[in-house]
Amino acid sequence: MTIRYIFTLATIFSPILTSTTLGEQFDIAYVNSLLNETVCKEGCLAPEVYLKAHSYLKNSNTFRNFSLLNSINHVNGLEHWKAPQELQDKFPYYLSGYDYDDQPVWNAKSMQVKDTDKKEVSRVFLLGDWEGLDITQIMHLPTMLYVIDMVRTYLDFLVAAVGYAVSINMSYAAEVGLQLIKPVLGGLFGKIEFYGTNKVKWMKALKRILPPESIPTWYGGKPDYKPLQVYG
Repeated sequence: MTIRYIFTLATIFSPILTSTTLGEQFDIAYVNSLLNETVCKEGCLAPEVYLKAHSYLKNSNTFRNFSLLNSINHVNGLEHWKAPQELQDKFPYYLSGYDYDDQPVWNAKSMQVKDTDKKEVSRVFLLGDWEGLDITQIMHLPTMLYVIDMVRTYLDFLVAAVGYAVSINMSYAAEVGLQLIKPVLGGLFGKIEFYGTNKVKWMKALKRILPPESIPTWYGGKPDYKPLQVYG
């Protein structure tokens, strides 16, 4: 199965960013006071990244009891995790550009780069390509139960972070999978446009939603397209 995600970014970095969440307010100086050698033994990110991530985590059911230090450690764990090579090869994802609504990449590290003191970027644009999905993968019960459980666990986080999404190459297998998880998608379902394997239709949709420079060549974009950053 090949799933590619195109994410979109928006606006500029702010040195005065703060995170106000459920009565908490932190600034960069306070974050820096927590970034000691123990916390940063494998390296640390910019303090703005942790503030952005914490603002999301504290507003989710799963992580609502996290302190700022918990969030920092959680982000560091994700940042330094190394995916197996097979996973990197089969599930690449990349930062593709900007959409017309200035919606950003899904991960907090990329989101905060485009924050300003006048505008905070808090949502993402997501493209999921389901080409190659096999029905045997969908019918593997342990896998589907795991996926459903993960969606339930992080649904509030997804609803808050996803501004809009487009799903293309929806084969029969992908439609079966969608029907299985649709009951737990809640408000997220209304943010997704679904397209089958007709390239003419979904390429037209992408050109309507995204600026030309943000659409990869293989999805109907310009021949000189280059992603801003590639992961995995």
